[in-house]
Amino acid sequence: MMVCMFIFDMIAVTLSQRIFGIDPHAVLDLENQIELNRNNVNSAKLYMGLVSFGSFILSSIIVISTFRKKLFPFTVLDKPPKLVNVIIGILLLITSIPLVNWLLDINRNIPIPSSTLRQFLEHQEELNNFTYDVILTGNTGIVVLLNIFLVGLLPALGEELFFRGIMLRIFKSLTRNIHLGVWLSAILFATLHIQVFKIVPMILLGALFGYVYYLSGSLWITIIMHFINNSIAVIIDHLEEPHTGGNLMLNDQAWYYIALSIALIAFLLFSLKKYNPNPPDLQIE
Repeated sequence: MMVCMFIFDMIAVTLSQRIFGIDPHAVLDLENQIELNRNNVNSAKLYMGLVSFGSFILSSIIVISTFRKKLFPFTVLDKPPKLVNVIIGILLLITSIPLVNWLLDINRNIPIPSSTLRQFLEHQEELNNFTYDVILTGNTGIVVLLNIFLVGLLPALGEELFFRGIMLRIFKSLTRNIHLGVWLSAILFATLHIQVFKIVPMILLGALFGYVYYLSGSLWITIIMHFINNSIAVIIDHLEEPHTGGNLMLNDQAWYYIALSIALIAFLLFSLKKYNPNPPDLQIE
């Protein structure tokens, strides 16, 4: 993955400079911010799209080829998703919102003993937010669709292929335990996003996607869930100011919503298992 990321970084920078006349690294430089115009923003979008494609989609295809397997059968993409599984997956996204928001509040309030480390992590978070804001610049309908493609579709395809379709199966094969496979791939998923102040809820979402993949036997379900989750964030960004955090920790009634969220997640996962009594083994032979 790192090799593909490095190669596509160079390709993306070269193409962006030739087409738009500016280095995308300069556009995404938080310390020396430049005035944004159409060329600058398009340079950053092209760069992020190519790097996302190379880092996850292409690298997944290469890794799967080393196992001497075909992409679609290996990742179970050759089987169309069942409608009931899609509905359960979407309901899982909705019902997990209170729990995710609560974990996000907890994550943000975890004390970091070293002030130097905290400053570094806060700077990294600021850099990630700045990059996200640049990529989402623009309010026309075409731009919104392009942003959904860049932030919604590409990551949904690439990250699900890599983290669930490949890494979950590798961890499961190494440990011979599906739960370790799910949680180790979820931790890797959250860690590689380099968003420390969101890492706890991201691990939860990664694990939720992992269990859905295992229980449904279809990577299409998690791709759809991931796409919807990211696309809604893009649409909300264009409609209103970004959400800066909930107050679930300060509201006593929030515990009812959190408990209900956990209960509904458990019920929906049980239902997924009921509708799919023979999940795939996911062992790499």
